[in-house]
Amino acid sequence: MNLHALRQFTSVVQTGSVTNAAKALHISQPAITMQIRNLEKELGVTLFRAKGRGIQLTDAGEFIYQEARKLFSVEEEVERKIEQYTNGVTGKVRLFATNFPASYLVPGWIAGFKNLYPSVDIDLSSGHTERAIEKLKTYEVDIAIIASHFPIPDDIETTSLLKDELSFIVPKNHPLASGVVEFNDLTDETFILRGEGSSTKALVESLCRVRQIRLKKEPVKVERMEEAVKIVASGYGITLAPTLVIAPYLEEEQIDIVQLKDVQISREIKLCLRKGDSLAPVAGNLRDFILQEK
Repeated sequence: MNLHALRQFTSVVQTGSVTNAAKALHISQPAITMQIRNLEKELGVTLFRAKGRGIQLTDAGEFIYQEARKLFSVEEEVERKIEQYTNGVTGKVRLFATNFPASYLVPGWIAGFKNLYPSVDIDLSSGHTERAIEKLKTYEVDIAIIASHFPIPDDIETTSLLKDELSFIVPKNHPLASGVVEFNDLTDETFILRGEGSSTKALVESLCRVRQIRLKKEPVKVERMEEAVKIVASGYGITLAPTLVIAPYLEEEQIDIVQLKDVQISREIKLCLRKGDSLAPVAGNLRDFILQEK
């Protein structure tokens, strides 16, 4: 079926005359008349009958007009959805974040973004840095947010969002509480550490290597940073944790910070993308929003 002719036929019906349709479509009246005749010939029906000085739809014309309205309504809806997608108003973003940003930074970013783009679907998953990079490379996620000092592969593009300061903490009233000590002075304590792939664990191990010492007690292993901090706040052990995580426990005077002489420990929170890869519009909007919020 000639959809161009069908559209002109629909315009004639909606505007009431060939003359009005020609003005609306910015084409000549004879061109519209020819298109309608060709459509009638193609369909094998008569679409209009004369009515005084005007025109009236035949039964076939009425049926075809109603079906054409449905068709062009669907077309308009498709065009609207495509425009929304290309503007990043709709669609789905797959976001991966390591433990700390997943718990303390990303939720606020998602809330702010969803307030601006309520029709966007966001799929958030979390894990360690190696998993984040793997999921990026295998196109399982669009954006990764990591808190890590680990080297990033050359095919991953990173943007620094903020610096994450970390501190060693002990229970309130611990002998080392609020002290300034050497790292060696901490090795008698029981460390509460996350498992492999954890950047805080790697930082502690790095301090041990640099000073050529070993922890004297087997660390307690936990899954998440919050668990490590809660164990210390409950009165046992020592751990290395971000400022945002420990702030409430400091306010409630459940823990104290132990400072190291001449050592400040920090890591960068980074936004990671596949280098040279084009983001879908909705993912691009989320990236831009996070960069504005950092």
